[in-house]
Amino acid sequence: MRFRFKTITMRMWAAFTAIVLLLTVSLYLMQVFIFRGIETQDRIHDLIFTHEMLLELEFHEFATLTEYSALQGILHFLYYDGIIYRVSVYPLTLCDIQCDGRYLFASFAELGMRSEIITQHWDGTDYIIAITEAADGSFLFSYIPNVHDHTFTYFLFVASGVFILIGLATAQLTTIYISKPFAKLDKFTKKIAAKDWSEPIIIDSHDEIGRFAESINKMQEDLKRADQQEKNFFQNMSHDLKTPTMVIMSHADAIVDGVHVDSLEKTAQIIRDESLRLSQRINQLLYYSTLDYVLEHNKVSVIELDKVVNNVIDKFEIIGDHLDFDLDIEKVKIKGDYEKFTIAIENIWDNALRHAKTRVSVSLKSHGNFARLEFFNDGDTINLKDIGKVFDSLYKGEKGNYGLGLPIAKKIVEFFGGTIWVENKENGVNFILEGPIVD
Repeated sequence: MRFRFKTITMRMWAAFTAIVLLLTVSLYLMQVFIFRGIETQDRIHDLIFTHEMLLELEFHEFATLTEYSALQGILHFLYYDGIIYRVSVYPLTLCDIQCDGRYLFASFAELGMRSEIITQHWDGTDYIIAITEAADGSFLFSYIPNVHDHTFTYFLFVASGVFILIGLATAQLTTIYISKPFAKLDKFTKKIAAKDWSEPIIIDSHDEIGRFAESINKMQEDLKRADQQEKNFFQNMSHDLKTPTMVIMSHADAIVDGVHVDSLEKTAQIIRDESLRLSQRINQLLYYSTLDYVLEHNKVSVIELDKVVNNVIDKFEIIGDHLDFDLDIEKVKIKGDYEKFTIAIENIWDNALRHAKTRVSVSLKSHGNFARLEFFNDGDTINLKDIGKVFDSLYKGEKGNYGLGLPIAKKIVEFFGGTIWVENKENGVNFILEGPIVD
């Protein structure tokens, strides 16, 4: 089962404690496996040094070695013909008298052994022993207990405990410092969730928290804009659907009541035309709402854009038979989907036909690594305050709304890595589409 901390304080303290314990264990292992080994080597070195000095002296000169501090803690005895002779370098102590371990150490003496260093455990203590055989057959023993000082270990663990407590206090203070702006951010995000866009959050900080607050303010602005676009969308859509519905109902009621002004055939034609208009709007709305999903699950292929454009123009030729056409189309291949690009170009071409007065021109050429497709119509120019919004969903300008055709085209083109925009010309409007060329 995974253990989870419910507060930032506990998480910070747990992380700090883990680091302290890791350092403590590392230092302890270094002491056990490195420092104690060095300490043991130093003792062996002092033991050998002292042992060799004793070998150079006569027995009656042993007492003169008391002036050497290196001899402190090192004990000696002679073993000859089964008898142990005590060598007193320092005044005899109780420990020296009871050190019966000498009889055990003496058992390691063997003729012809020359000089050796051995270790032996006796009475709960490890000893380092130097043994040398003299020319007369006696053996000189020097030994020292290999006892390690645990003061550093005790200090290490006590210091760790103190640091852990300090870490707890530090984590608490840090959490208090951090939690204040986060509490403010939490309160503010709840206001955003309730669509309260009244004011931005203000946090006087230039660190990560301050940048996070700036991101939330940016998110609030985006949500506010999206919310307004959504309201406009449904407002315009309701109006766009209500108008043909009212026309259909009014003419249907007129037929039922027998009070229709025009002929029955003409009234029926009006109902049919408005029904087609209503059906078109509903189909566009359904297509637009599912377009993101359709595009995400769409397989990208290579298409001949010139063929798509020519097919669309041929299809709509009868609608624009009162217009002059100026076509300049080169062969160009791009990445995309034939069906989706057909829908996008149909929407742009239909828009051009509806607004053109006398002339429509289409140009498809390669510009470096990009294909550029332009649709020009000599209709009225777009108001400057509206020109950046013609691709918004159901944006309604001064001369009526633009529907969903252009937003659908924009989504399709941008999904396949292209761009689309509109420009006012001196005598008309130019829609431009660009996409990366495939060789």
